[in-house]
Amino acid sequence: MTIQILPPQLANQIAAGEVVERPSSVVKELVENALDAGATKIEIDIERGGHKKILIKDDGKGIPKDQLALALSRHATSKIANIEDLEAIVSLGFRGEALASISSVSRLTITSKPKTQNEAWSAIAEGLDMAVDVKPAAHPNGTSVEVIDLFFNTPARRKFLRAEKTEFSHIETLIRRIAMSRPEITFVLKHNGKTVKRYRSQCHLDDAISVQSGRISEVISSGFLEMTSVRSVQYDQINISVWACRPDMCKSVNPAQYAFVNGRMMRDKLIQHAIRQAYANSLHAEQQPEYVLFIELPADEVDVNVHPAKHEVRFHHARLLHDLIVTAFQDCIQDFSRASMLEEPVPIDSDKDFQAVSDQSTQPEVQRSSEYVGQVQTESQKQVKPDWLVTPQNYQTAVNETQIERSALVAKERSTPSPMSSTTSFPGLKPKSTGTEYQNRSSLTQLQLDECTIGTEIQSNDKNLSKLGSVGHLERTPQSVSSIQSDISKDTLQVLSVEGDAVLFWFEQQVWASRVSRLLSWSNDTKDDVGQQPLSSLSVEQKEPAPLLVPIRIRLEPEELSNLKQIDSLLEGIGFGFKQHNNFLIIKQVPSFIRSKNNNHALPEFFAELLRLMVKKHPSELISEQQIVELLVKPATGVNDLEKIIQELRILTSTDSHRSRLKQLAKPLEGRQLLQWLAL
Repeated sequence: MTIQILPPQLANQIAAGEVVERPSSVVKELVENALDAGATKIEIDIERGGHKKILIKDDGKGIPKDQLALALSRHATSKIANIEDLEAIVSLGFRGEALASISSVSRLTITSKPKTQNEAWSAIAEGLDMAVDVKPAAHPNGTSVEVIDLFFNTPARRKFLRAEKTEFSHIETLIRRIAMSRPEITFVLKHNGKTVKRYRSQCHLDDAISVQSGRISEVISSGFLEMTSVRSVQYDQINISVWACRPDMCKSVNPAQYAFVNGRMMRDKLIQHAIRQAYANSLHAEQQPEYVLFIELPADEVDVNVHPAKHEVRFHHARLLHDLIVTAFQDCIQDFSRASMLEEPVPIDSDKDFQAVSDQSTQPEVQRSSEYVGQVQTESQKQVKPDWLVTPQNYQTAVNETQIERSALVAKERSTPSPMSSTTSFPGLKPKSTGTEYQNRSSLTQLQLDECTIGTEIQSNDKNLSKLGSVGHLERTPQSVSSIQSDISKDTLQVLSVEGDAVLFWFEQQVWASRVSRLLSWSNDTKDDVGQQPLSSLSVEQKEPAPLLVPIRIRLEPEELSNLKQIDSLLEGIGFGFKQHNNFLIIKQVPSFIRSKNNNHALPEFFAELLRLMVKKHPSELISEQQIVELLVKPATGVNDLEKIIQELRILTSTDSHRSRLKQLAKPLEGRQLLQWLAL
């Protein structure tokens, strides 16, 4: 056979083999044409899964009468004109093959009316017949493309079409992805005369994040938004927006995975590799990451003309983009580890007096809550907050509801020398009363120091009661000294003032109490599992490594990671399994006797205490396995600091020089600084 030029009809059918695979391929090409035409509303009407009819109707700019026939020719397009345009493509379509390919395997009718044209016109083409018949028609501004009897003239391809339901599911999935990329456009999907999906325009929302979040809620679900963290990364002219699902909620079947580059649906290998790398240490083998990713960059920085279906692209700065994607997703994942510290509320007695007084101290909680929540939330994301977490939204309501009870309680305090109220449910901390903002230190007149108690009684006018602060009262009992689990000397206890014979101190009550409660519960449960046997004789079963459902990531300094490397064999012998990645310690296995505990919160504290113990030891003195196990089942050594503080404060006011010296302090003193000062 000699070499010859193929007839146009045959060439079109060959091209149709690449462009038109199934009904969803036709829908994709036609909807993308509508988007390129500037449509704000697109209707997709399907009959029998696309076997019988596909109708795409838009309100775009339309096609003039004299260009209708030309639009059905091969390589005819209005989107590019020269090689420079090809190197900086801003439209979804550009090859000019879609309409010609579709018309060669179906009965195609295009009806269009530009705004500048008084009447609408239709162009009709059927199969191999290349002649185009143009007729007048009735149509509003915009374009309609109707495809009838797809593959009617190619029976071999038609018999490979799937069932009606299957083909429509492909179309529905396609429209879902296109709708995700264009939240400002309304999409209506119909099947056999019934409206199946309607995605409304989100342009009424204020900002880009809210607009896109609104469409995500429509396309996936509002529940998906609640499980995601949002990140926006900008570098030079590259903008990346990420909605990443928390690892423990990611699915293994049909995960929500949406990636777009300049508004184009994408399944690029580089993007997928970057996302898998970011989630590598957070997912099990069967889990898949769930995300919505938008990448915007200059058109000349990406080549979309490398794949027949345009599903893959080539980036000019691939490595840079890869690292930016990894960074954005890792930041989202790190948000979840920080957010987990806020998920467990502190149980508090429901006694009305204690509740009324504690409600007086809401303002510092507002400040601290805003600080913490700002780290893990975005304007489009809502995290579940503990009951005790006071936010600016619910703060004023809480103040108004407790105003009457607070006034009654103040009157009760004035008439009662030593009021007693309920205590919180965490051990070791017994609030005998709670105070308020320390606005005017000279207004605190009557402070007492009991033989066994460091505390305060405040007699003041109601105007001195404020919403800023929480005055703590620690009662020294054998149980409190032996069971409090907290590095209280580090950042929680602060001496505010000395007047008369007592010391008034303030602490971050809710944060500290939450930490104490979590660690005590974890430690006590662990003791129950270990029992009364010697720590050095833990059974092999108790030391058996147990995999964690979700690996725990702990950020450490390089020096701390180096210190842990010295004892990694000891930790592995106890049952820990971990690895180091960048500045993170990633814990994948724990000893079986702590497998069911709240390790998310307690393990970071355990490793922090372990590192502190290693620093205290002489360089030549190695830590033992028994000491590591003791840290797992016993409270941390911060109790000793609290014991010393209590002992020293009991005798502090017995010496005039100490009392006057402490009163001269210009700012609150941290517990550790207090210990150093008392040692002078």
